[in-house]
Amino acid sequence: TSRPALLIYGQSLGSFGLEAIFSDLEDMRDRVDGALFVGPPGENRIWKKLIPAREAGSPVWAAI
Repeated sequence: TSRPALLIYGQSLGSFGLEAIFSDLEDMRDRVDGALFVGPPGENRIWKKLIPAREAGSPVWAAI
Protein backbone atom coordinates (compact mmCIF):
# COMPACT_ATOMS: atom_id res chain seq x y z
CA THR A 1 0.00 0.00 0.00
CA SER A 2 1.08 3.57 -0.51
CA ARG A 3 0.61 6.48 1.80
CA PRO A 4 -1.18 9.71 0.86
CA ALA A 5 0.99 12.65 -0.17
CA LEU A 6 2.40 14.55 2.80
CA LEU A 7 2.49 18.30 2.20
CA ILE A 8 3.68 20.84 4.75
CA TYR A 9 3.03 24.56 5.05
CA GLY A 10 4.56 27.19 7.27
CA GLN A 11 4.19 30.94 7.35
CA SER A 12 6.84 33.23 8.81
CA LEU A 13 7.93 31.72 12.15
CA GLY A 14 5.90 28.61 11.32
CA SER A 15 8.29 27.94 8.45
CA PHE A 16 11.19 28.37 10.86
CA GLY A 17 9.66 25.73 13.15
CA LEU A 18 9.06 23.32 10.26
CA GLU A 19 12.65 23.60 9.08
CA ALA A 20 13.80 22.60 12.56
CA ILE A 21 12.24 19.16 12.02
CA PHE A 22 14.66 18.37 9.18
CA SER A 23 18.43 18.07 9.23
CA ASP A 24 18.82 19.44 5.69
CA LEU A 25 17.08 19.74 2.32
CA GLU A 26 17.72 16.11 1.41
CA ASP A 27 16.10 14.99 4.66
CA MET A 28 13.08 17.15 3.84
CA ARG A 29 12.84 15.72 0.32
CA ASP A 30 13.02 12.18 1.69
CA ARG A 31 10.28 12.70 4.26
CA VAL A 32 7.65 14.94 2.61
CA ASP A 33 6.15 15.22 -0.86
CA GLY A 34 5.96 19.00 -0.96
CA ALA A 35 6.55 22.10 1.13
CA LEU A 36 5.40 25.70 0.96
CA PHE A 37 7.11 28.25 3.15
CA VAL A 38 5.55 31.71 2.97
CA GLY A 39 7.55 34.67 4.21
CA PRO A 40 10.37 32.70 5.80
CA PRO A 41 12.53 34.76 8.18
CA GLY A 42 16.08 35.43 7.05
CA GLU A 43 17.41 33.00 9.64
CA ASN A 44 15.78 29.89 8.14
CA ARG A 45 18.88 27.72 7.59
CA ILE A 46 17.55 25.58 4.70
CA TRP A 47 16.03 28.61 2.98
CA LYS A 48 19.37 30.47 3.29
CA LYS A 49 21.05 27.65 1.36
CA LEU A 50 18.37 27.47 -1.35
CA ILE A 51 18.36 31.12 -2.40
CA PRO A 52 22.00 31.37 -3.61
CA ALA A 53 21.70 27.98 -5.35
CA ARG A 54 18.58 28.99 -7.28
CA GLU A 55 18.91 28.78 -11.04
CA ALA A 56 19.15 32.23 -12.61
CA GLY A 57 15.81 33.32 -14.04
CA SER A 58 13.83 30.55 -12.33
CA PRO A 59 10.51 31.55 -10.77
CA VAL A 60 10.66 32.15 -7.03
CA TRP A 61 8.03 29.47 -6.40
CA ALA A 62 10.31 26.86 -7.99
CA ALA A 63 13.48 27.53 -6.03
CA ILE A 64 14.84 24.01 -6.39
